[in-house]
Amino acid sequence: MNTFFYHDSWNSGCRHPFGAVPTAGRVRIRLEAKGGETATVTLRLWQSNGGEKLVPMAFDGSGYGCMLTVPERGCLLWYYFVIEAGGDRFYYGNNRDNLGGVGELRKEPPPSYQITVYDRQMKTPDWFKNTIVYQIFPDRFCRGHDPAVRLQGKKGAVIHSDWHDRPYYCKDEKGAIVYYDFFGGNLAGMEEKLTYLQELGIGAIYLNPVFESASNHRYGTGDYYNIDPFLGTNEGFAAFCAAAGAKGIRIILDGVFSHTGADSRYFNRFGTYESVGAFQSQASPYYDWYRFKNYPDEYESWWGVDDLPNVNETAPSYLDFIIRNDDSVLKHWLRQGVSGWRLDVIDELPETFLRDFYKTLKATDPEAVLIGEVWEDASNKISYGEQREYLCGYDIDSAMNYVLRRMFIDFVNGVRNAAETAAQYMHLTENYPPEHTYAMLNLIGSHDVERILSVLGGTETDTAVAKKKLRLLSAWQMTLPGVPSIYYGDEAGLLGGKDPDNRRTYPWGQEDAELLSWTKTLTALRNDLACLRTGRYLPLYGTGDVLVYARAIEGGRDVFGNIAADGLCVVALNRSTREEHTVTVHTDGLIGGTLRSLTGADLIVETVNGAFTLTLAPLSAVILRGEESRRKRCGVLLQPTSLPAICGSGTLGQEAFAFVDFLAAGKQSVWQILPLTPPLDGDSPYFSRSAFAVNERLISLEVLRDWGWISSRDLAAFYERAAGGGDVQAAKDGLLQTLPALSALSGERRDVETFCEANAYWLDDYAVFVAVADHFGTTDWTQWPDDIRRHQAAAVKYWSGKLHAGVARVRLLQYAVHRQWADVHRYARQKGIVVLGDMPMFVAHDSADCWAHQEFFQLAENGRPAAVAGVPPDYFSADGQLWGNPLYDYEKMAADGYEWWVRRFAKALADVDEIRVDHFRGFAAYWSVPAGAKTAAAGKWRTGPGGHLFAAVRQRLGDLPLVAEDLGSITDDVCRLKNELALPGMRVLHFHGKERTDRRFSFDTEARCLAYTGTHDNNTTLGWYHDDLDENGRRRLREALGCAADVTDDALMDAILAYLYSRRAETVIVPLQDILSLGSEARMNRPGIVGGNWCWQLASAMAYRPYSGKLAALAYRYGRVNAED
Repeated sequence: MNTFFYHDSWNSGCRHPFGAVPTAGRVRIRLEAKGGETATVTLRLWQSNGGEKLVPMAFDGSGYGCMLTVPERGCLLWYYFVIEAGGDRFYYGNNRDNLGGVGELRKEPPPSYQITVYDRQMKTPDWFKNTIVYQIFPDRFCRGHDPAVRLQGKKGAVIHSDWHDRPYYCKDEKGAIVYYDFFGGNLAGMEEKLTYLQELGIGAIYLNPVFESASNHRYGTGDYYNIDPFLGTNEGFAAFCAAAGAKGIRIILDGVFSHTGADSRYFNRFGTYESVGAFQSQASPYYDWYRFKNYPDEYESWWGVDDLPNVNETAPSYLDFIIRNDDSVLKHWLRQGVSGWRLDVIDELPETFLRDFYKTLKATDPEAVLIGEVWEDASNKISYGEQREYLCGYDIDSAMNYVLRRMFIDFVNGVRNAAETAAQYMHLTENYPPEHTYAMLNLIGSHDVERILSVLGGTETDTAVAKKKLRLLSAWQMTLPGVPSIYYGDEAGLLGGKDPDNRRTYPWGQEDAELLSWTKTLTALRNDLACLRTGRYLPLYGTGDVLVYARAIEGGRDVFGNIAADGLCVVALNRSTREEHTVTVHTDGLIGGTLRSLTGADLIVETVNGAFTLTLAPLSAVILRGEESRRKRCGVLLQPTSLPAICGSGTLGQEAFAFVDFLAAGKQSVWQILPLTPPLDGDSPYFSRSAFAVNERLISLEVLRDWGWISSRDLAAFYERAAGGGDVQAAKDGLLQTLPALSALSGERRDVETFCEANAYWLDDYAVFVAVADHFGTTDWTQWPDDIRRHQAAAVKYWSGKLHAGVARVRLLQYAVHRQWADVHRYARQKGIVVLGDMPMFVAHDSADCWAHQEFFQLAENGRPAAVAGVPPDYFSADGQLWGNPLYDYEKMAADGYEWWVRRFAKALADVDEIRVDHFRGFAAYWSVPAGAKTAAAGKWRTGPGGHLFAAVRQRLGDLPLVAEDLGSITDDVCRLKNELALPGMRVLHFHGKERTDRRFSFDTEARCLAYTGTHDNNTTLGWYHDDLDENGRRRLREALGCAADVTDDALMDAILAYLYSRRAETVIVPLQDILSLGSEARMNRPGIVGGNWCWQLASAMAYRPYSGKLAALAYRYGRVNAED
């Protein structure tokens, strides 16, 4: 068969959603197919403890797909593909390692892929997901003073007088334990050390069994209702729970319910208790709890240990005793103050018992936690031939994560490399529902395994390397999803082999200070940073010895939708014992800005183009933190020409002031505009006849009337003519030609003269340029007479005099429009609103700037461009884009101290408060296309002025409030320049929303950036959603927003605006069209299309005024309101 088949369960194109699925949810499954003949493909679906179903898959031209609706009750589903083609049958299923992801084609039935279906109502306790657990083996933690405790009266007990003795089992010749050794650790000791645990950052204590028992480990329960007298009393236990609770520490008990002790009041083999036990009489009320083979001496016991007789967990009286009675064991200890249970050997508990226990626990205390002892993948454990479904929502909240512990150790000890480890962890994430993933008890030590320092190679004489490994492991443990569990003493450097050596006493006074300090550092970080607890887990790098991942919260909500502080951390691990590794991590824009070390080292890492480079010492762990916004703000993008007007384009009259009022009412602090410069043909403000002048079309005739420059009668006549359907702009231009001459002005004359003097650098040339262009009927100055074409001083003087009236008119109009804009700008400032302007990188050839400063441009002798600007060929255009703008001669500009740029920035900062620098990448390198080339493909990259230009400008003007437009294909040199200048960049939902490595779609931003729904060059966001995204893209966006498939346009845009406002970015900007939920008809510009652009305009202020309340609510909700508000 020549067809190539492919399925990757981690790829949303093959299976969506990723991982576990809630009940009654839908799953799209697809098998890609390339080349070869058409086949018949069937999905073989199997439900555990259920049956088989064959689902036909439809061919769509590039693969075979189907949509599944999963069962309404939690279960496990398994699938593979059956392929029939050319008379042969093939199978496509899971890979040989059963890890999920990319599968394999086989001739025989393959391993299946797993889908965990979980009860959509299932929820694990939030407090538990956010805590750190400390496991205590009670006899070995601390011996406190308690007058009620007498270490006597327990048969077979040997008491150590020296706390630092080694534990030891006293066994007979057959290996049976005849004496248990005790060290006297007790409740009083634990209570004395609560402050230590609080300082360690502990939020919950998991206690190995504390009930009365003959053994030191107490897994052979003697009395479920009594605390072992060696530990204390029932009253003392309640007091301990209360004292712990006062310090914010909860208590979790170890429940041993698959067996009891032979020496118990229930079995009472040795007659220790006054009760009649099952061993003593078949009339005992406990007789049906046990399974006797040959009464009374032969009975079922735990792994053949006679001291631990198994119980019949489904016996009604036992269920009542442990679970159902009003004062059942479960309920009794909850009332005494415990917050949950850990169930010993859960796989030996029948499903009926376990689910009854879980249900009753949650009914009694919904916040109580239930942890199961599971050593394998908890989602698909097979116990005694039965498929268990622990994580389907009916059994447990958490499991002891021994699978993860094995991953930890295998990676650190060099058994598996980073790529293999990352795949194993992804597989676990795929199988576990998120509620369980984040509630798994992530242990690296316990009472059932050797001490971790010993496992890592530590010995009594040498722990140096093992300690470094443990530091690395602890960093990993504390920064993964799930609940870290510290086994008492591991943080202090305890060694220990197999049981009982792994249960040594805590080394009070002999702790390893370095390890203890490191552990406190890590626990403090985890407790301080929500992103390390319930943030997203995002794999970034996994090769050889090095593993790198990020934990992130953006939007003020964690992965469960709970309110949580934004944060981003990067964790990097090098497990090599000898090699230093330098790695470059590419994050595809996930991470930007500066990363700073949180783990002691004075390390600062700068990201460049979404990538960063780290050098990691052998056996090291580095935790870095990204920047967060210090002050957030929000704004609206609207060009003044889009303001409503009685006729014609928007102006700087009353509607501009009304728009500022709207922004203020909406608690907006930024008004972003496009360039105010006068456009050439096509109305593009990015292709204008001056880089300094302001568009005269913005002049408000109503304001001129108020100044007395035009009469009310003339204005009314203009309105009448415009209403007749004529050329409004021509009529307006005609009216402006009737303005009084400067000599006729009285109060404003000196103001006009002052303005002209202050702006002579550009205004004198601009006025002559416009007058001469009007005279010759063209702005193409290369067609003018040679002397004025060359901007010779005598010719400029001559034409300035010859066309004096026209030159004066231009000056007067520029005064008028600048004055009107200054009034609007001043009003905005008074309202606490800054204006973010826009500076195009290039100027037009047919501009006053190029004509007046020909020496600063790459021009031929005839004045035509020798080379022009453009964009190289890319994915979107095989020929690139030929813009045609003349290129700067930076060498000559540098020789002049970049005076033209200094003047340009100074003028811009007089007009606006902040400047967006368009096509910022051109300052690092620009695409130079030879004049006459038919396409941009003939161009080459040329080095731009870089930081030298900005240094010259800053030397004259000081620091500049700039924003770098860094959209499109941006190279590292551009990003380095942006970083060097400490400029914020831009992020746009339309471009930068991505499916990340955790298989979630998100729009990720950095603190120092401006985030947008879209820009003037994009479709409106609603138009983008409907017209530009495919169905898969629309679905991913809706899922990120939490919207249903049938969401209305208004509700969708409300969700998008809220999502944008929630981002990490210091500034968010929304085009007004998106606030109004407008579609493609309201688009401002369509790059590459001539005509019909830049003309969108509001019909009335009533179109936007009602939205101020919505914007204000968003600004308050997401902390984007000015401090004074």
